[in-house]
Amino acid sequence: MKPPIEFGFPTVLLVGKDHGMAPLVEKLQLDGYLVLLAIDFADAIDVVKIHSRPIHALVACGGLNSTNWATALEPFCLGPIPVVRAPGRLDPARALIEVRQLVQPPK
Repeated sequence: MKPPIEFGFPTVLLVGKDHGMAPLVEKLQLDGYLVLLAIDFADAIDVVKIHSRPIHALVACGGLNSTNWATALEPFCLGPIPVVRAPGRLDPARALIEVRQLVQPPK
């Protein structure tokens, strides 16, 4: 079950260090997504603990083991998290399309 979208702003958590993240963040924000950033798994846990709304999608950059991370983050995120994997270098255009397929942007 997907987390409910509250207040019309689906939330996307981007984890990793990649130069392609900046354009993706900008495009997601322009589409109306709330974007949270984390450098690594420990940082991601801190971010979701502090964040008070559900996480609607996780984008894991640089070949991080995103499936295990999403499972580990579920207790803090109010349920399962759809994952966009970005092995190697992040392709912002491809990641944006995948996020849009998982979570519809607000209208």
